[in-house]
Amino acid sequence: MDIVPQKWRKRLIRWMEDNRALIIVFFCLPASFLFDLILNTRKWILHRLFADPRKHDERVQAIQKQVGKWNELPENTRKFMCTARPNWQSLSTTFSKDSML
Repeated sequence: MDIVPQKWRKRLIRWMEDNRALIIVFFCLPASFLFDLILNTRKWILHRLFADPRKHDERVQAIQKQVGKWNELPENTRKFMCTARPNWQSLSTTFSKDSML
């Protein structure tokens, strides 16, 4: 049993195809703005509450140690370096396979 009858579904899809601009202006753009606002608010809160500038050098040294250990591995056993940032937050239009990492 369909929630929306096939006849109405086809009409709705046709209307959406014919009125793409309206959907973008009244749905996609506001949704994108809200998403951006939420991410920026989250970033600001994390930065203000959890970032400690006094520990910057300590964190940099920890990362340098990790890179040094990685660099000492034989080349055939090294995995690619990557950040913890998910692909959808990356500015790149290419996607990496997690199995390659």
